[in-house]
Amino acid sequence: MNKIFPILLLLIIPNISHTCTITSGVITNANDSACYTQPDYYSIKLLKVYLCTSEPGEPTTSSAADLSACHILAESGSSGITVTLEDTSSSTILSGGTFTRVPDGVYTHAYIRLDNVISLKMDKEFENSSVGATGGTGKYCATVAGSGDEKQNGGSTVCSSNDNLNAGIWTSTFTAFAMIDGSTPGSTKVSLTDFFPGKDITMDIFLVGSGGKRIDANANRNTIDYIEATQSFESPVVIEEQKLKSVNIAVGISTGIGIWDSTIGATNTMQFSPGPFVTDITVTNY
Repeated sequence: MNKIFPILLLLIIPNISHTCTITSGVITNANDSACYTQPDYYSIKLLKVYLCTSEPGEPTTSSAADLSACHILAESGSSGITVTLEDTSSSTILSGGTFTRVPDGVYTHAYIRLDNVISLKMDKEFENSSVGATGGTGKYCATVAGSGDEKQNGGSTVCSSNDNLNAGIWTSTFTAFAMIDGSTPGSTKVSLTDFFPGKDITMDIFLVGSGGKRIDANANRNTIDYIEATQSFESPVVIEEQKLKSVNIAVGISTGIGIWDSTIGATNTMQFSPGPFVTDITVTNY
């Protein structure tokens, strides 16, 4: 098969459910609440991207995903294909992996595997004062330079009463879903059926361990190796013989960071953690 070079584009999808309310750049936050918005910096490592002619079978705790209707489009070893997004107009040629021309056909879904370590950066003003996970109190909160699993041990933010913060890159080891769709902490699958109103897109996201099997909700968090996701396309991707020039992979991060209160009660403790991205794959023909 011919080698092709997908072009990475940033796709900003408007009117996404569960997004934060933002007025004149100030984010509305409330005690014991959560919302999602676009970070200033978002970096992931793609390990495999498949195109599928029908919806793949999801991974279970006893078996890996059924990818019999899928063909590999991009793959990399454990180092991954690093995708870093910092603005709304950047584009680049993906590198660091192997890209393969998929067979001619009509593709309705993508199946994606990525590393469960996601890096984020954000520095914003909020409507209500919060306590930073590492210290400080005020309406200005930012990520700190560091790494960890903030759902377990905190540490992703600092807050201030003055706009004097310098955001660092927080590298989050993603080990559980919480609050995206009402799931309780410890969930290892989340479905985003109605997450993108006005867009006929659905996404199922899984936390996966050894052998591609989904982690049991009660399993040790440290057994999670990566994240896998099935996503439908709003419009099928059609690959035709002697017409294909390139495959364009767009990544939308409008909900790429979750903003939430990690304490129940009167104190509003600010935390930032990874939110979902959405892909859009199109083709360019000769």
